[in-house]
Amino acid sequence: MPAGTKIETDFDYYRKQPEPEKFRYASFPQAIMWNNLPITRLNKNLPKMEVRSEKYVAIGNWICDNSYDITFKLLPIYDGKRLNNENFEQLFYLNECFLERGQTVFLPSLGINFTLSNRSLKRTEDKFRDVEQGFWFIHANRYDIIKATIKMDFDGFDLVVDSKKNCA
Repeated sequence: MPAGTKIETDFDYYRKQPEPEKFRYASFPQAIMWNNLPITRLNKNLPKMEVRSEKYVAIGNWICDNSYDITFKLLPIYDGKRLNNENFEQLFYLNECFLERGQTVFLPSLGINFTLSNRSLKRTEDKFRDVEQGFWFIHANRYDIIKATIKMDFDGFDLVVDSKKNCA
């Protein structure tokens, strides 16, 4: 960790000396690289890690808003196992991000293109580290569809989206 890093650790009555590697939260004076992202803070709450990226993150054509945390989750094969510090970041996959405003999705079956108001793009338990693999989900609500001039009677639905194209 670079000089000037601020960390928070869990309080432990049995600890005789500080153990900085057991931190819960860290903020860095300048960005460090974590999972190929320049991050300025990290919140470790296993089995997930939330990071704040210094620059935008792209998941295919989807652009994550870097003013929100990006969530990584522990790969399911490591859940419940003791983790060592070597290659620690390789044990996580990108799980969720909050999309930048104004992103659209195309529904070929309905022939409509609409702007998303619910901007949370996520994937469920996954075995892939690569963002181009696995299934990404986003929720389309009724209001989004009505604004696209298609009158349908539903409350909303989850879409499985393609990370390479903005379509479901």
